[in-house]
Amino acid sequence: MTKFKLQIIAIILSFYSIETFSQNLNDFDKQLIGNTEIFELSSVLTKTLGSKSNRNKIAIKIPEMTEYILIQVEVDNENVKIDRKNNQELLDNLKKSNTDANTKLVGGLAILAFRPPSTGHKCDFFVFPDRQNFNEFTKSGVALANYSDNWKAYNEPLKKYQTESFNIIIEVSKLSDKNYLYLGFRNNAQNQSIKVALDAIAFIGNGWDIELKNNLYKDYYDNFIKSGLTKEEATKVTDCILARLQQKTRTEINNMPDYLKKEFFNTATSDCINELKTQVDNEDKAKDYGSLGWKAYEKKDFENCLKYSKQAIELDNSLIWVHFNIALVYLVTGKPEATDKYINTIQMSKYNTKNQFYLKSALKDIEDYEKKYGVLKNASDIKYLLKSKIEK
Repeated sequence: MTKFKLQIIAIILSFYSIETFSQNLNDFDKQLIGNTEIFELSSVLTKTLGSKSNRNKIAIKIPEMTEYILIQVEVDNENVKIDRKNNQELLDNLKKSNTDANTKLVGGLAILAFRPPSTGHKCDFFVFPDRQNFNEFTKSGVALANYSDNWKAYNEPLKKYQTESFNIIIEVSKLSDKNYLYLGFRNNAQNQSIKVALDAIAFIGNGWDIELKNNLYKDYYDNFIKSGLTKEEATKVTDCILARLQQKTRTEINNMPDYLKKEFFNTATSDCINELKTQVDNEDKAKDYGSLGWKAYEKKDFENCLKYSKQAIELDNSLIWVHFNIALVYLVTGKPEATDKYINTIQMSKYNTKNQFYLKSALKDIEDYEKKYGVLKNASDIKYLLKSKIEK
């Protein structure tokens, strides 16, 4: 790692209107939104004759820090009794779910297991981008074409024509109004009235949705790269900063006065930079101790070689070459732990990008010693092991 170059810098970052990325089902607190809503929609013919409406609209108040809302819609005919316990049962099933950590929430893959059974009855379903479209939905004489394609808040229109019972995930960050979810239902059947049950579950996070973290990460990371850090250094300090910021919820930070918000961000930044400076200093010291250890080995001063080498790995345990130097001294001095040390160090080096270099160097060090001073006891097994790990 290069010598740390960055001076403390103040980064002024704003909070955006953010779109969210996919997250795991188990990352969120799940909360009921109201009770099961049950309503009837008349047929088109009945509406034409002046009876009940074939349309209905519902505005759902979105709980604070909700990132996603699971909507479950059950559609059946008007004679079927729909249980009002659906909402609580859905929530209980979600909480008991042993969803794999890699299953993504967005896209509904994890939600398919909770889909209600098909009944053969259908309705049209809409999510409106704003209250104006929502208010117009049930007005007499308003044609559907006047508003059904106005989906500015979404990359794709969020509407379902002639759909049976279903679940859908709503991303709150994509809504124009983050306080309410505006839904519309329409029965398009000519003669068959239907009954609809609506359940809603809020997935509540701490306000730090994925896209917000990605934007902050990019801002910090890019600034650190421009300031002279290596990619590895920039990654470490940026991860540290985001971890510190998330000790508070996004709401807590937004409610801070501007001067406290700036102080909070800059303190997190400076603390993490100082931690990285200490780490880099320790890594430099570790390399120096490792070099002293090797110099002592060349003089056959094995006692000081072990002393310096152990001081090195106390400061930076990732120095594979120093671990191999310790193993070599154990082998040369006939210590029984030599084999275990080689095996452990080979295992440690497995995922290092310089793995092959370290293995070849460790083998060469044994062979060079034996050329000068004769065959080492137990060395044949260790050389065989090293050779078996070296790629041809």
